[in-house]
Amino acid sequence: MRDIDVFRYIEVANMWLELLNKIKYTIEKAGFDGKVELGFLNPQNAGVDTLGMVMLGRGECTPIDDKVHNMLKQEFYVEVWTKEDSNEFGAAYAQISELESKIEKILIAFREACGVLNEEYCVLQNSGYQVIDIRCTNKTDDHDSMRPFIGTQYRFEARLYDLNNDTKGGIY
Repeated sequence: MRDIDVFRYIEVANMWLELLNKIKYTIEKAGFDGKVELGFLNPQNAGVDTLGMVMLGRGECTPIDDKVHNMLKQEFYVEVWTKEDSNEFGAAYAQISELESKIEKILIAFREACGVLNEEYCVLQNSGYQVIDIRCTNKTDDHDSMRPFIGTQYRFEARLYDLNNDTKGGIY
């Protein structure tokens, strides 16, 4: 890795945290009644209840294309968990399905807000990055391994553009 590349990664070190906080803000502002937390805990120790909990965590950060020096791809994870004490397994599935639907609508609205360049959502003010797009690359269940807790994990990729290092005319 070249020295300039190393400094670039140091420069974006906090971008992922600002992105996760932006997603957290979006979920809370949309009126989600459950808890939204940064980081992952075992749902048995996290205080998950019937209102649900969303946990957000980071993944890899990589350049998108060597020809577009100002763009990065940041992977992040969204886990949704709920608790259902009923002996009826179908009740737990209905509950997690409802929670997934709420969170998916919120994240779709976030994606649309970024697509229309709504600065409240798409610009990460502290790090100077713009969220160009987010997309879900994977959705998987917890295989019913944590009953009475039931959860779903989403893997997302966010495409980001560095507004501070604008050598190509910018997007925003």
